[in-house]
Amino acid sequence: MNRTVESGSILRTPLIELSETAHGLFVCVIALSALLLALFPRVILLGEVFYERDVLIVWTAQITSFVTAIRQGSWPVWDPGVAFGHPMLGNPNTQVFYPFTWLNLLIEPLTVYALYVMAHLLFTGIGVHLWAKRLGASSGAATLSACLWVSSGPLLSFVNVWHHLAGACWMPWAMWAADFVFKEGRRLHVLRLSCILAIQIYAGSPDMCVFTGLVLGLDALRRVQFQPRAWAPPLRLVGAYALAVGLGAAQLLPSLDLVRDSGSRPLPVESRTVWSMHPAALIQTVLPVSFAGLPPIAPKTVQPLFDLWSPFMKSNYVGLAAALLAALGLVAADRRLKIFLGLLLGLSIAVALGRYSVIYTWLVALAPPLGMVRYPSKAIVVMALVSAVLAGLGYDAWLSGRRRLQVGLAAGVVLIAACASVNAAGQPLFPGSLHLPAEGPAWSTILSMARTNVTVGALAALLASLVFAFGDSSRRSVALLLPLILVVDLVLINRQINPSASAALLNQRPEILKHMPTGHAGRIYAWDYAMRVPGHGHPTTGMLGVFAEVAALPDPRAGSLAFQAYLYPPIAPRFGLRGSFDRDLLGLYPRWFNDMNLLLRTVEDTPSYVQLLQLAGVDRVIALHRDIDALRLRGEIAGIFRLPIQIFDVPDPWPRTYVTCATRVERGPQPIEGLLAPDFQPNLEVMVDRAVELARPCRQGISHIVEDTSDRIVIDVDTDGDGVVALLEGAAKGWQALVDGRDADILRVNYVFRGAQVPAGRHRLTFVYRPESVKLGVMISILTMIATALAGTTPSRIR
Repeated sequence: MNRTVESGSILRTPLIELSETAHGLFVCVIALSALLLALFPRVILLGEVFYERDVLIVWTAQITSFVTAIRQGSWPVWDPGVAFGHPMLGNPNTQVFYPFTWLNLLIEPLTVYALYVMAHLLFTGIGVHLWAKRLGASSGAATLSACLWVSSGPLLSFVNVWHHLAGACWMPWAMWAADFVFKEGRRLHVLRLSCILAIQIYAGSPDMCVFTGLVLGLDALRRVQFQPRAWAPPLRLVGAYALAVGLGAAQLLPSLDLVRDSGSRPLPVESRTVWSMHPAALIQTVLPVSFAGLPPIAPKTVQPLFDLWSPFMKSNYVGLAAALLAALGLVAADRRLKIFLGLLLGLSIAVALGRYSVIYTWLVALAPPLGMVRYPSKAIVVMALVSAVLAGLGYDAWLSGRRRLQVGLAAGVVLIAACASVNAAGQPLFPGSLHLPAEGPAWSTILSMARTNVTVGALAALLASLVFAFGDSSRRSVALLLPLILVVDLVLINRQINPSASAALLNQRPEILKHMPTGHAGRIYAWDYAMRVPGHGHPTTGMLGVFAEVAALPDPRAGSLAFQAYLYPPIAPRFGLRGSFDRDLLGLYPRWFNDMNLLLRTVEDTPSYVQLLQLAGVDRVIALHRDIDALRLRGEIAGIFRLPIQIFDVPDPWPRTYVTCATRVERGPQPIEGLLAPDFQPNLEVMVDRAVELARPCRQGISHIVEDTSDRIVIDVDTDGDGVVALLEGAAKGWQALVDGRDADILRVNYVFRGAQVPAGRHRLTFVYRPESVKLGVMISILTMIATALAGTTPSRIR
């Protein structure tokens, strides 16, 4: 029999409720599709692609290495192109197991990335719609929340950091699924939440996973009541996370293995709080001002200026008019929900302030996972999500005629703030903690530069205030006008965040490739002017002063094309090249590699500089200055820089593999310095990490590579005695060596490279990358998936 529920005079059946839900979702999808068209018309209509910041330089290189590995028939576990090689799967940013990554096997990567962005924004909007409905919002209000979230500045700021975008887009889905777990607690609900959390793990953003976990934990605690089974919600959440860890083990174990072997643990406060949100930037949440583009200032207060002039989040704008509606939603919510959402707003802002907030230190002490998060300003995305949902709840409250006094007061405050912002002239409008650095311009200058955007925001707030003033009889007739004002405000401001360009332009091969080695013949070293050792090497003002000053700087494409033209690390694998002394962008390189990197930069103005390049098998050096005289100038490219790109040949670099007949063991507190010792003869010996017994040392030997794939290298060796075969590829835990199919001890030679001992005669040496963490993680994930599928076939309530 069909169950019926009486509500007023209308009999509602589950079928009617399902029909209304489907209709609401259909309207939401149409609204979100129109919103995406308004935000990205050139991407959707003209086929342009995104390219800014890490997309062109990092993401395309990672994807190229992934695609190459799969087409070679290799496991996608090792990236041989970046630095001297680095774990691919262990780096969560690569998203090896994330479904969208595999689409790159069929479609050109930059086109895939455009689809990636559109799909995630549409998908996350639907998630917000469903979550808002669970919180009591009507379908129209839930659709408004979805549109405000998708068009918010913090979320759109993640478009050029793919893993954070995906991680943030899964947050509302986790909150929606958790609501079922907390309220109803059926087994299927727990399984569904676990799957969503596992997918977020594979999306590759540990930061967004941490934020989601803390939000869900706070949500569970607010539901605890002093009665029997009071702790059921938190216990269900713990169970869901335990299952998610099992499902995500294929990513978690290799990543934890990589972190454990790197030199980045634990993160010091100075490292993890870079790109904190300066208090003055708080005003950006309601006023669309920008600190970028202001004239350079003497950096006496370097960090505050850096956090303001070059923020991680390009926009924090969630709308002045939307803030009014969010305030009403917070006032109208029930007590428990009000406390929960209010705490989320406050805590997300406190975390985003990072080094500028003492509360951040307390929160890290209370919630240690926050200490894993680099760049605290990312947390402002939680504020954007909560404010979008609150705005939807406020819209319902306004339509119902409730809290009219609070509406009027809020509207008056917003209007006064808007007028004051537009008319500010030279006075410190935001005193106290919102002051600008002493070297910075006055607020009047900043507001003047952003006059157009501020006027748009103020006008939206004014129109919203007027709509709020309509009485009960006419409120319904203008019901669609208010959401339109709020969304148009965000679209007009935040559509400027993510420029796009023609895929054909970005896929052009740089002229510099004509001067590069082909295939796997050697490695390149591109000077990174942002990484210098004080007192050593070529004096520079950093990448901003030397590198990024291009003739067409006003065009946002210029900077990205300049980086590509220069082969700025780690872009080399995109063009089939291999890097060398690349900077550790994520803090995941092993200690010995970072030591080698710093050593090179310490000796840049000495003969040892060339010796290290030779030892590492580097064939070409790329720079914007005249490098050491021992390097021969191979070519010069004018490009679009204020300085020409210069390409140099390294004389007599070591071949990629060779045989040595003598060894010396690393010794002393700084064993790497042994590579530059006067008595070290790299043509006759190698430095190894442990003692090697050569019973009958060889006098000569040869080796050459016969098979070369991402995770497997096969070398034919012929030697007249015992020797060590060196391979100029990075050493890492998980590499195995086999001599004629039998296990052999693998060595770390010359501090960073791989090697193995071989006996006299002809032999086949194989290096294969098979970390135990990868095999164990995949096995656990598969078993957990089977268990989850079996558990899902017998739904029941969790007691």
